[in-house]
Amino acid sequence: MKACLFLTLLLQYPILSFGQRFVSFESETSFFSSAPLEDIRAINRSAVSAIDFETGEVVFSVPINKFEFRKSLMKERFNDKYMESEQFPIAFF
Repeated sequence: MKACLFLTLLLQYPILSFGQRFVSFESETSFFSSAPLEDIRAINRSAVSAIDFETGEVVFSVPINKFEFRKSLMKERFNDKYMESEQFPIAFF
């Protein structure tokens, strides 16, 4: 399921091609968490993704502080308490 979602998103955005490698500079990452008081949602449209068809390697680079929340307090707590975005500004997968 995640692979299908990734490929769908990858094909919808402008892609640069270098032989057997495809890089997208406009990937989208989001998450959702159900909480008792209020659901938490965030979206990040600044992620970069790449796939190498020769090796099968898939790479993502997600800037942590670029997640957009509905409330600024959610963003502040996410960056300061949970993700420590000053110490770890970019997530690589």
